Amino acid sequence: MTLLWILKKPVKNERLKRYKYDGLFADEPEVFEAFDETLNKSQYSSVFPIQMDKNEQLKKSAKSKEKFYTAEEMNVLMAHNRKKLKEAAERILSGEIKMNPSYKMKDKRRATQYSPFHSISAFDPMLEENDYYRIHPLSKEEIMKRLKEENDG
Repeated sequence: MTLLWILKKPVKNERLKRYKYDGLFADEPEVFEAFDETLNKSQYSSVFPIQMDKNEQLKKSAKSKEKFYTAEEMNVLMAHNRKKLKEAAERILSGEIKMNPSYKMKDKRRATQYSPFHSISAFDPMLEENDYYRIHPLSKEEIMKRLKEENDG
């Protein structure tokens, strides 16, 4: 180890923390060890929402447990996404161009909030024909239950 590497290590760790991945994760512990060189006993990962305990077992952080999916669950989610993309493409090709940008109920964020095209989109929520697509937060359990019902029905 060189002195330069030792001096750069805190900077590297801070950069990793700033760009910490936030999304869905494969529930496969060996993946995290392979992609995160910063994992040490009794420390949180700089890259993923996990921690290695003193027995070198990986633990998911409490607020991120809902983001870990098995391979089977990921396949169900990807199949659902493919289906929704196909439906959207078919609607667009058939001429349906209804404006209904998303609105996250949890944090009150609108998809058009920071759009550079806001002024020309002609979307006015006061008009009856324009409405937000409201996104309500769902637990992982509720998401998987709804997808199972959709696939079975």
